[in-house]
Amino acid sequence: MRLIPLIESDFSEKIRVVISLFCFGTFATDAFISFLEREHGLRPEHVASILLRGENIVVMSIDGRRITISIKEVLRYIQHGCLVCPDYAGIFADLSAGISESHLGKTVLMVRNEETLKLLKDTEAKGYLNLEPASPEIFEELELKAEAKKNRAIRYLSMIA
Repeated sequence: MRLIPLIESDFSEKIRVVISLFCFGTFATDAFISFLEREHGLRPEHVASILLRGENIVVMSIDGRRITISIKEVLRYIQHGCLVCPDYAGIFADLSAGISESHLGKTVLMVRNEETLKLLKDTEAKGYLNLEPASPEIFEELELKAEAKKNRAIRYLSMIA
């Protein structure tokens, strides 16, 4: 909407803050659930968490079982639109959030304008969060992930072009 406003009912000026999550892609839910059941005997109601860790997905069951799955093994279950999307960090968002594998337990925030920075600082002043500057390693990691997603999109787009 920021690049090409809607013609008939442009309401984009009413949106105060756009928030994005760092995104590798989204799995087609039914296909991924079927994969977990077929290959690992894990039903959805027994999944406690699913985490992306480097080149693997780590699935934890509610009974403590840990399943490590290579991204390459499940790439075919990622939504097709995600395979051609080059945007890892939500470049049109005012605020993007996600994790850094080198700093687990903390959320990395990318702030793209002064209004959003003020909003975050006000939130911190009220005690809802604790802000600290990110290390250069985090920026390097995010740049690598963004570049990898862009390269993946180019590769998949070239297959359909």
